[in-house]
Amino acid sequence: MIFQRETKYHSTLTADEIFTRLSAVTEKYFSCDGFLIYHKPSKYKFEGKITPDGFKIYPTFFWGSCREIFLNPEITGKFYPKDNHTEIFMSISLPAELQTLLIFALIPNVVLIILMIYFPILTDFPFFGKWWLYGIYIILTILLFLGYYKYKVYKSEKLLAKLLALEKVKTSLK
Repeated sequence: MIFQRETKYHSTLTADEIFTRLSAVTEKYFSCDGFLIYHKPSKYKFEGKITPDGFKIYPTFFWGSCREIFLNPEITGKFYPKDNHTEIFMSISLPAELQTLLIFALIPNVVLIILMIYFPILTDFPFFGKWWLYGIYIILTILLFLGYYKYKVYKSEKLLAKLLALEKVKTSLK
């Protein structure tokens, strides 16, 4: 799927060290004061649940992340200790709630484009333009969302790689 990537990493740290480092920058849940759009910077970079054998976290270190927590990628991982390293299988995906929301937002827009093609009277309303222009707006919105999401995945992966001393294994899981 376009919104999910599974990769395998090696770390020179033990599973206990990974648990300790990740626990230091992760809080159980991200609290927001009322309906403030901005929040003060926190020492925590992630929110979620960490266990000694794995984790399920969301990044919270982006600007305005108090209200954007819904748009952050979900990072799940499992630790597998080996002789001289620890293997981490990590999956980064878009939360299921947001995937459902995107589908329910896209379907009415596609239906509206089809109606605009077959019923040209809709183009006379001031908030509608040509059907192809409306289609371009939808495509640009999706591309902007994908770009923003990929940026968040990249920054989250980079922070985790630095924090946990991760080295990516050449093969990708499918």
